[in-house]
Amino acid sequence: MSINFRASEEQTARQGFFERPDLEAVAAALPAYQQDFTRFAYLTGWRKGEIISPKWTDVDRDAGAIRLPPEAAKTGRGRTVMLEGDLAERESPGAVVGQGGATAFPSSRLESG
Repeated sequence: MSINFRASEEQTARQGFFERPDLEAVAAALPAYQQDFTRFAYLTGWRKGEIISPKWTDVDRDAGAIRLPPEAAKTGRGRTVMLEGDLAERESPGAVVGQGGATAFPSSRLESG
């Protein structure tokens, strides 16, 4: 017995782009504790789970870099973001990823989103 599958004709390509003015409008409407998180997501393309997973040991303040461990990445491939340009405008890498707790970007107030 053979099973035939009909290909979906649904268009799955993403359309449109979220430009910087759109980001700033959204960020301005968010509570202060979510604004840097939202900007970091926009600038890096990291997913929520990827942003909240790095530990402080993954933040290299001297090099200005944040490392995403492979086990925390959806694709299973780790990567490093250099804190340059807009990401470097914060006081330090720690200011970008938050303060306190075992994880570099505390998620307790972000879990409901």
